[in-house]
Amino acid sequence: MGVNYRSFTGGKTIRELRLIAILICERGILVPLVSLEELPCSYLEQEKYLKIKEQAYEKHSLREILESTIKNNFRNPGEVSEFENNFINVSERYLLAAKKFSWLNENSAGYWLWCYLRNESAQFFPHQVRARFHEKHIFNPFNGELLNEDAENFLPQNYDHTGLTKSPNNYSELLDSIIGFFDHWIIALVYKKKALDILKSKWSFLLKWEAENGKPFAFLDKNDKEGGEWCWEYFRKKVTVIRWGQFQPASTLERYSYLTAIFYVWDVLPEARKVFLTDINRAWSQRKFRISQNDRKAFQTYMKEDTKRKLLELSKVNGMKINEVLEAIINDAYSSSLNLSK
Repeated sequence: MGVNYRSFTGGKTIRELRLIAILICERGILVPLVSLEELPCSYLEQEKYLKIKEQAYEKHSLREILESTIKNNFRNPGEVSEFENNFINVSERYLLAAKKFSWLNENSAGYWLWCYLRNESAQFFPHQVRARFHEKHIFNPFNGELLNEDAENFLPQNYDHTGLTKSPNNYSELLDSIIGFFDHWIIALVYKKKALDILKSKWSFLLKWEAENGKPFAFLDKNDKEGGEWCWEYFRKKVTVIRWGQFQPASTLERYSYLTAIFYVWDVLPEARKVFLTDINRAWSQRKFRISQNDRKAFQTYMKEDTKRKLLELSKVNGMKINEVLEAIINDAYSSSLNLSK
């Protein structure tokens, strides 16, 4: 009886297909467009990541590649059965349970973590120098404390090389990419759990900071296209340490979500963070004032002292600025003259 290769891969999720790819590669079998790569600067022995080229990353394409590879390298039903049993056993020790990611159901948390992974220069994991986590307590990202070099848990900086999407089309794809990042990381499950737990705690710190200091970009309407673009450019010019090229928002709402996420990815002391918020709020107010003055022209004239006194009194009584009183008087007089001429 022939081997039904399709029945093994059929119905598998993308997460399960990734694991099948890893298990096949670990056998030394070549898989087209798929490979296991060594992680640079690794503190742990035999740490690797799964690399899938973009043209093979879509679930249907990856399934076809895996089916063809299994068909060409597993010659009898016994081999396939043994491989399938191994897959079932390993999946429980390799894939993080979906509930571990439930805190990312809040969109702001998901955008923050995705931007964190993409930026590769965040508080825990400086670019090119992979810092380790402190095991005894949660690192507060705003206190400038150094991490304990004896801790063993850290996060790899290999997102760009995994094949995961660099521009999610929606939040669902963004969340899948975060989960995929951990699936691609080939390491004992305990390290993945520790990393995700610490990231979750870090997000709690950020929310606490926000509750005490106010939400960044609170002045911005999330549907304000021009305002969002202005904030983006202001932020980009003021904060150059962010890898801005990694972030290409596809919509006004997505840009709004990225702004807050990147603000919290930004590795800076709390004082500098507060100064930035003060400066951008002031700049925003100035921008609004300039816009409001676009249809106004400066006008200078002379009047008698008594007339000026009356004008000031009218301004005070009506709770209006002097220019507003003048505009009202002129508009009323103009309307009256038009009515008389009819």
